[in-house]
Amino acid sequence: MGVPTALRLLEAWEGAATAPAWERPLWLLGAAEYDFQEAAGLALGERDGRLLQLWEAVFGPELNGVTVCPRCGDRLELKLPTSDLRSSNGEAENPPFDLCFDEFAVRFRLPNTQDLAAGSACRTEEEARRLIFQRCVLAMEQRETAMPVESAPEEVVKRVARRMSEADPLADSELALSCPWCDHRWTVPFDVGSFVWTEFNVWAQKRLEEVHLLASAYGWSETAILELSPLRRRYYVEAACR
Repeated sequence: MGVPTALRLLEAWEGAATAPAWERPLWLLGAAEYDFQEAAGLALGERDGRLLQLWEAVFGPELNGVTVCPRCGDRLELKLPTSDLRSSNGEAENPPFDLCFDEFAVRFRLPNTQDLAAGSACRTEEEARRLIFQRCVLAMEQRETAMPVESAPEEVVKRVARRMSEADPLADSELALSCPWCDHRWTVPFDVGSFVWTEFNVWAQKRLEEVHLLASAYGWSETAILELSPLRRRYYVEAACR
């Protein structure tokens, strides 16, 4: 993946800024020339893997963040290699997937962004979970007799959800953390799409502030400013602030 231009990234950010949360990763991938509909149909782990590749192209090979220890309240700085996250997905399995247990046989695919969009319209988390299950199940049998997915027992829904997580671990990531001060250990869920969007949002606002400053100081156009290398742009910003 090549490095998108600053102008292309800002165009993607502008579309994402007014989009619903589930849609923002797709806009960001558009900066890397991925087709919107194609990206929407990717399994979530594959989508997030491409987001991490975009991150690497723009920001480098680490994710940096801050969290708070739930025991002692100290702030912890996190540095996580993106390669560690992407390698956690292992070798991609070939869908569809088959799960057989007891008297049930289920064939399913992995959830994608379109499924999340459908689930976001549900009133409760339970309704969303059921709807995503129904959208992803391709066929289901009980005692070798076809049955409607709407009739799936709760145990079937849970078993399929666990198998989905195993097949697509990047879509359901957790970080194992430890506090160096009090030695407390805990895990937290990690949403790649949400994290990447938050950081790109900060990046975009800083770039726009630079454009405003340099346009006011020198009369340059937005395009001309964004075409400057980061080093030269930083120099001019520092000079304009003196």
